Amino acid sequence: MNSELSNVYQKIGSTICLLPFFNAFVKESAAGHSIQPCCMWTGDPHFSTSGRIGQDLNSDLMRDTRRLHAENRGDQVDGCFKCYQTEKQGYVSERLKANQTVSEYLSDTNDKLQEIIQNDFHVNRLFGLDYFPSRYCNLACITCFSEASTTREKLETRINLRDMVSDSSSYEDLHEILSTASYIALTGGESLDQPRVLQVIDQCISSGIAADLGLYIVTNLTRYNPYVYRKIEQFGKPRMTFSIDGTDSVFEYQRMGADWQQCERNFSRIVANHPQIAWTINYVVTAVSAVGIPAFLQWAYLNNIQDVIFTPVHGKDYLEIHALPPESAKKTLDRFNLVIESFETKADLADFANVITTARSFLDSYQYNAEMSDKFVRRMILEDIHRPDKYKLYDVIPELKKEYQDAQQHISS
Repeated sequence: MNSELSNVYQKIGSTICLLPFFNAFVKESAAGHSIQPCCMWTGDPHFSTSGRIGQDLNSDLMRDTRRLHAENRGDQVDGCFKCYQTEKQGYVSERLKANQTVSEYLSDTNDKLQEIIQNDFHVNRLFGLDYFPSRYCNLACITCFSEASTTREKLETRINLRDMVSDSSSYEDLHEILSTASYIALTGGESLDQPRVLQVIDQCISSGIAADLGLYIVTNLTRYNPYVYRKIEQFGKPRMTFSIDGTDSVFEYQRMGADWQQCERNFSRIVANHPQIAWTINYVVTAVSAVGIPAFLQWAYLNNIQDVIFTPVHGKDYLEIHALPPESAKKTLDRFNLVIESFETKADLADFANVITTARSFLDSYQYNAEMSDKFVRRMILEDIHRPDKYKLYDVIPELKKEYQDAQQHISS
């Protein structure tokens, strides 16, 4: 923990989240523009009536959220439930990561925080903006929701889980807000597939603000256009998160519609051709991707990859690691231990030790839940019917084949 963050915790309390004070998540859609403190927010957003981010920043929702966090009652905010639940489970939440990031990049964090508090929780300038212009995405990842992916929405519509919704329009003062911000995070669907995202990148470059603006993008690695990446390099502090949850069939099952060899090739191209872009791999741990951790660790070690974040799946309890049958969990742990033993004969493991420790913590947290496992199998049967690659759950978790086939017969009858 850096001294800025330590100072904030001493004066306010350790349950505070800095995002409501210095950041905002804005979403554009046909249903109307909306704003909320961050992308992890689980409550209702503030729906814009002004069409301007600057006015929505100080809506009752945003100010009330800041007030509760300033009173060290962040864990009592309904919309912030997800992060505190993650921390209770022993994992590092997005709140803790964000606090570290904001306090590292924003000088005099506590002084600026106190100014907002003294100003009756009104904010005049954003440090960062999470911009969600569209849900367009070319994948239907099993961990995702219709609200974040059009392809996922099409699948869920086919299995009668929801109706279709379309996106459009744009905030009128977006560029004005970005001209005084420190960074923009592009989120929602697959950002690099969205014309609006590429338009925003071009506007930032042509107006001359890109060099002083940090840029953060999450990508599924299904696309690589060197021309676009050269544009990304023109931003002050470009950073990307690559969504990689395993290798080979495990990756392709979890990232429905993705091709592992293509994504791996794109990853290698980006790392080799664009060294000035900082990056992190985010590995979402589910009952599916947990079995792929040993093979992923081998791949990461061979490619000298040390910047990996393991995060638990959110919002889909049937996908949690506890849905794994005990024999699968045991085999995974045995393979994990064999991989680690092979690493111990290597010369330098110091930089890779944190990746191993974090991965191990997820495997050690495993507690079989039969009800969750049954729900997991039944849900995957419904999704497997519509998979473009025709994978079945038991292709990646063989121990579930009999349970899968029994449940399939029951559903059919």
